[in-house]
Amino acid sequence: MLGLVYWGTAEPEMHRSVEHTIAADFGLVIKRISLQPLAANETLEYTQHGVTYRPTLRPIGRLQVEFLPQPGTDQQQRSTTYLVGVKDGVYFLLTAAPVTR
Repeated sequence: MLGLVYWGTAEPEMHRSVEHTIAADFGLVIKRISLQPLAANETLEYTQHGVTYRPTLRPIGRLQVEFLPQPGTDQQQRSTTYLVGVKDGVYFLLTAAPVTR
């Protein structure tokens, strides 16, 4: 699944974060996958510790993966969302990378 991510110039910490998210979902049973549009006024750029980040490609939507609750747990509906972008006709999951100005 990590091969589906367009890393661009993402920092090692972001790599670890994405890897952790994917590992936490690995083995869960998928209930539904859907592609959802972005909100018209949605802000995807943010600043943390003085560094501005934005998606590694221009996002075209969100991939939402919904999972079935794990048997024997009180777990409610669980889902993970990923931004999706396209480069050279190939769809990728996106992460954030520092903005170079």
